[in-house]
Amino acid sequence: AGLLMVSRIRFWSFKGGDKGPRADRVRFLQLAVVAMVLAVVFIDPPHTLLAIGVVYALSGPALWLWRRVRKAPESGA
Repeated sequence: AGLLMVSRIRFWSFKGGDKGPRADRVRFLQLAVVAMVLAVVFIDPPHTLLAIGVVYALSGPALWLWRRVRKAPESGA
């Protein structure tokens, strides 16, 4: 975790990035997902919060690897 904090690997910041007149609106699917996550957190907080933390911690290296694989030049003749 400490190495990820000082690395140059980028993580999703949850700030959004949409522009335009509908950028500040919350979609129904987002509301449903938040409600489900809150329900699961209330049912089993320790396991749920650990799972959320692990998934977020692994999301940075996974996205870095995904971008690197997509950007790699294809070696074909």
